[in-house]
Order: sequence, then structure tokens, then C-alpha cells
Amino acid sequence: MVPDESKVMNARWAERCRSSIAAHPRLLGVSVWRCLTAEGFAGGYSTVTRALRRIRGPRFRAADQVSVPIHTDPGEEAQFDFCDLDVWARRWGWEGRLRCFGMIMCWSRQRVWWFTTSEDRQHTFEGMIRFFDTVGGIPAACRTDRMEALGSSQGKRFVLGPPTVAFAAHHGTKITSCKARDAKRKGKVGRPFRQLQATLLPEPQAQGVPASIGKPNSDTRMFCVSGLVGWSI
Repeated sequence: MVPDESKVMNARWAERCRSSIAAHPRLLGVSVWRCLTAEGFAGGYSTVTRALRRIRGPRFRAADQVSVPIHTDPGEEAQFDFCDLDVWARRWGWEGRLRCFGMIMCWSRQRVWWFTTSEDRQHTFEGMIRFFDTVGGIPAACRTDRMEALGSSQGKRFVLGPPTVAFAAHHGTKITSCKARDAKRKGKVGRPFRQLQATLLPEPQAQGVPASIGKPNSDTRMFCVSGLVGWSI
């Protein structure tokens, strides 16, 4: 029998895995591995994930119903939205609002998260321009929900405001909205926000409460899987 002190995943590190996910149950294995590595853990990522599966089981399970994704061709469409993170700001003792602008290419899934303090029209346009610069181009269409900052609802129709029409024309794209009660139509940007709150934000908190909005913005660069890019203000 191998002595505990000779094991890579010994009792000490197993307990650190338990305490990490006890505080943040949906924390990704890669986040736990990074935290343990910073504390001196010499094992690999797969060693940590095996330990986590024994402790909590798989993070994701099969869906109750089968769904068919909406197909988009390369460059055809990107989706964008804001995520309200005020609960995180209060948890960290910050004053004021905290928002995250997210935008994603529907085909390649390359995406940008940008932390800011407002979701008005100016910040929406800035987030979109940051995204265009990051992906190196402009999609044919940019889809979102019925943002009041971009236009107004008129019954079943959503009419873009003049500044939004001018912005789209200047960049050579089309800004389009989902129909009422059809949030799933922009699920490609909505679902990653769950990952944001389950993985990205708990990780810097596990290493100490962020002192300012620049901390989560800079930490987004650690999550460069699938083309994810973060920007500092």
C-alpha cells in the first residue's frame, strides 16, 4: 500500500479539493487545479478532475429533452448581451453596479467578456467595437434581445433608435433582436454567462476578493480556451 505522503493526491490535497467546491460547488476542475498549483500541488489537471468526480460526481448530466442547435455559417451572426453581476459586487463589498458585456461568434464560438459598470447605449457600442477588434472582422448580423438602450418595442415589433441604425450602417452590419419571449434564440451568448458565474468569478474570489473591476477583467485572460478574451477598462 502506498503511503499517503507518497501520493500525488494525498489527504491534504483531497481536502483542499473538497473545501474548494464546498465554497463554490460548480467551480471548474481547471480552476481548482490552478488554485492548488499556486499552493504547491505538483500533480496534473487530470489528477484533480478524478478527485473531484469522486467527491461531487460529474458537473453536467444529460438534458431531459433533445434540442437541435440553430445553424449559422461562418461570419453570419454574432450575439451579444449584458449580465447583471450586482450580487457579486455586493459580495465583494464594492459600491455601484457591475455588468459584464458578452459577445460571441455563433459559428466559431470565439467570444469576449468585458466587465463594466453600465449597460447603456454607449457601453453597448464600446463592447461591440472591442469584440470586432478582437475577432478581426464584423459579422453580417449582431443579435440581442430587445435592449431599451438600442430601441423601443412597438407591439410585436422592435424598432432600433437612430443612433443604433447609424452605428450599424457605419460598421456594415445588421443589428437584429429576438422576438418577444424567445430568449433561446440568443442562447449562444446567454449560456456562457452561466459559466462566467460558475467558474470565472469564483476563481479570483477563491484567491482573495478582487479590489477593483480591473481584477476580473485581467483574470479573463486566464480563460483563453475556445477563443475567450478579456479586456481591461
